[in-house]
Amino acid sequence: MNYGLKPLGRERVWLWLMLLPTLFGLAFSTVGSLLATLGLSFFDWNLINPPQWAGVSNYIALFNNKDYIEAFTNTLIFSAEYVPGVVILSLFVAVLLNRKIRGVSVFRTIYFLPTVTSAVAAALVWNMIYGKDTGLLNLVLETFGIAPICWLCSANAMTSVVIVNVCGAIGEGMIIFLAGLTAIPRDY
Repeated sequence: MNYGLKPLGRERVWLWLMLLPTLFGLAFSTVGSLLATLGLSFFDWNLINPPQWAGVSNYIALFNNKDYIEAFTNTLIFSAEYVPGVVILSLFVAVLLNRKIRGVSVFRTIYFLPTVTSAVAAALVWNMIYGKDTGLLNLVLETFGIAPICWLCSANAMTSVVIVNVCGAIGEGMIIFLAGLTAIPRDY
């Protein structure tokens, strides 16, 4: 058996033969699509009339569009909150569930459930949590004397959406981190 890092002669040939369809698909579907989109972005084309050269006027119009700037800003804010939230919480849960304790598989299943739950069911649950008048979160806040908050109004909507998405993604990240953690030998 070859425990080295590099495949041997015939293994290297088979490796490339097996990877070739995937690399071919990746090159044409991903890179080709990106290049085609970039090329088409310099034209004014409505798919009915022939394309007309527009140069960079499409980009100038895009960056002068207030809706685009707002959407781009919201995407950056969402990403800046979502990515660290998922990574940190997934790693934290994976480390906690990497212990040899009784019932750990039940907790792993519970944390993974939001990943496989349908979007409609998850939306209904989060609607019951975030509801302004009858939401569980506002009922908890009222017990501490805090007035109900409209969690899905414009001021709080981004944070609410990030929380929903992070909670839905923790399970998938946890599985990936658990796979890595269980592959690390504990004999060190």
